[in-house]
Amino acid sequence: MRLLRSVPAVRKIAGMAMRNALISHFRGKNATPNRLGGARTNFWLAVANACSAPIVTGGKVVVSIRHPHVATHVYGATITPKKARMLAIPVAPEGHGKSPRSISGLRCVFDGRRPVALALEGKTIYILKKSQHIPRDPDALPPDSKVSAAVGRAVGIWLDRQKGAS
Repeated sequence: MRLLRSVPAVRKIAGMAMRNALISHFRGKNATPNRLGGARTNFWLAVANACSAPIVTGGKVVVSIRHPHVATHVYGATITPKKARMLAIPVAPEGHGKSPRSISGLRCVFDGRRPVALALEGKTIYILKKSQHIPRDPDALPPDSKVSAAVGRAVGIWLDRQKGAS
């Protein structure tokens, strides 16, 4: 660890190894199909593409994930509508990854006077809610051990190359 703090090149290599471990993890998550079986949105691939190059400042290395929605999965959150009165939660493959506004022929289903769903030809495509809680995903980030192992391998390769060069 002293080597990591004292040699800037090692910090840069460690940062690249961290970034690569994150990207590999997110791409692996992206390979899992969605629960509804609908069209893929490739959310985790977008998260992988949002991993920044490492920034070395002082004794620290920072790798940022600049995706606006990844924190929702890392920490959990309650989502509320911003542009409409209710959220449309897809419950059928036809609605996954699509805005209800992009599907023509949707009809509102009421429970008394309150709208509860959007249906297409009698099949419920979306349920309507005032908010939706997204639970914390314990697998949103790779385990620390996986990242540490990747950093250790990268630094070990760098050290072996330094020995060979001298």
